[in-house]
Amino acid sequence: APVTDAVVEFKSGLSGPELTLRGVFTNSCMTLDRVETHLKDGNSFEVLPFAKMEASNPNCKNVAMPYTKVVVLASFPKERTLIHIRALGGQSINKVITSVDRIPRM
Repeated sequence: APVTDAVVEFKSGLSGPELTLRGVFTNSCMTLDRVETHLKDGNSFEVLPFAKMEASNPNCKNVAMPYTKVVVLASFPKERTLIHIRALGGQSINKVITSVDRIPRM
């Protein structure tokens, strides 16, 4: 899926931080199907957002369709952590989370 921005927030009471993904689809028939997260090497999260095309819809329009998706990164490590988000077209967004970033926000 096309991802243009990602925000990580630590909130009290959650099993891990919230990751908010934002992007824009280029037509009205694309949607965000799912987001897979995988903990790699103990301190690296791989985030894979998958888009889906509603091919059976004959009314597709070439318009910008913004989306936002929030996922919780469960089992988040306590040490410095890399969040690697794959995006459409070979692009990626990378966030390094340090101890300062882990201060919970209300």
